[in-house]
This record gives sequence, C-alpha cells and structure tokens, in this order.
Amino acid sequence: NLQGECLSTLNRCDKAVELLNRSLKLATTKLPADHPELAQTYYHLSIATGKCGRKIDDAIRLLNKSIAIKEKLYGTASLEIAYDYTFMGYLYDNKEQSDSALTFLNKAFAIREKKLPPYDVEVAYTLHNFAQVYENQSKLNKSLKNHLRALEIRRAKLGDAHLSTLHSINAIGSVYR
Repeated sequence: NLQGECLSTLNRCDKAVELLNRSLKLATTKLPADHPELAQTYYHLSIATGKCGRKIDDAIRLLNKSIAIKEKLYGTASLEIAYDYTFMGYLYDNKEQSDSALTFLNKAFAIREKKLPPYDVEVAYTLHNFAQVYENQSKLNKSLKNHLRALEIRRAKLGDAHLSTLHSINAIGSVYR
C-alpha cells in the first residue's frame, strides 16, 4: 500500500494501480472482510485510480467500499472515515457535482472540528477542499474565506516556508485571478 501510495503521489499511475490491485488481491484472500488494512487498501487504490488515474467513477466505487468497512469498524464519526469523506468530496467536485462534494466535505469537517484542535492541519486540508468547490462554483468570496482560514492554520502550525502554506498562498492568488 505504501509503495502504491508513493507511486500515485509521483504520478506513476499505472504502476501505482498495479501494485495496489495486487495488494487488494492479497488483502481480500488473506484478511477478513472488515479488516482495517482492507479498508486502507481500498482507500489508497481509490486515490491512485481517481486522483492519479482520473477514473473518477471507479474511484468512487472503491472509496465506498473503504467507507463501508470503516463505518462498520469505527462508526460514522471517526477520524479514519474523515479522510474518506474528504477525498469523496474531492472526487465529486471533479465530477462537477458540487452538492455531493459539499455533503461529504461537511461530514469530514464536522468530524475534524469535533475531534481535532481548531488549528490542526487536517482542518486546513478540509477547508482547502471547500474552497476549491466554491471556486469551481464561482462563489469566490466563500472560496477566499476558506483559503484564508486554511492559510492561517498552516502558517500557525507549519510556518511560512512550508510547501502546504505556500500552496495556500497560491490558491488564494488563483481566487483573486
């Protein structure tokens, strides 16, 4: 999983999907159907398929499997499932289904807001995703508000020179443009 995740991050999509499919085959034959590692395999495969490989519908199907296992294991309000909800929001935003995207992002944000401190970087990540959806809807004031809040968190936690902080600054520039 880790190797496939790294390859996905490096945009080596075919190899990432190949490795993660091998991992999935091993996980489904060796682990119980509700094992946390199986859920993580579905999660990472959905990222490689959707974000890297741009096969959004396939990624949604895989991510739904991850969510089902995590809901069974942890309930619907765990931090583990917040990652899935955030990525599902990203996928639906890429399908230009902003209402669905916002539904999942609201679920993720509610969990993170309740379980994490206000200046946690994961909160900033969800705020960034909200901002992207609003920008795609041409709701630029809402987008800017979320990007600025994400920037505030990233500056406080990561500093001005961190790549995530710089990413926030770039995103704000995109909204202004």
